[in-house]
Amino acid sequence: METKRCLTCGETQPLDDFVKNKKAKDGRMMRCKKCWRAATRKWRQQNPKGQRYLKRNHRVCHLRQYGMTPADYDAMFAAQLGVCALCHQPGKYKGLHVDHDHETGRTRALLCSTCNTALGLFKENPELMEQAAEYIRRFR
Repeated sequence: METKRCLTCGETQPLDDFVKNKKAKDGRMMRCKKCWRAATRKWRQQNPKGQRYLKRNHRVCHLRQYGMTPADYDAMFAAQLGVCALCHQPGKYKGLHVDHDHETGRTRALLCSTCNTALGLFKENPELMEQAAEYIRRFR
């Protein structure tokens, strides 16, 4: 049985007692599960908004690309009632993405991940999208 020493508590434990990490050489984190949970619990107590705080800061970096502030995003989100401008479904996992024209850089609206990806896959070409819509109608 392979073992590893936890860098936090210093105990040598079986590899199964460590959190998985694909990037690590041995496939495990440096902390054992017990220490990992304790550190996570402590972090959550110090950061009650937790993931929302992290996502918001991650979003701020992307908003800068479009010349937007978090307030601009929040106003757009409220104007769209928190739903995708295309399919009118609420954004899932990562919320709604800022859609922009790749030629002009102008911001258009907020889209869910699926609609945002679909526009990109159709190369933002309206004629191609109309052909796809006609294709779908033809086989209904």
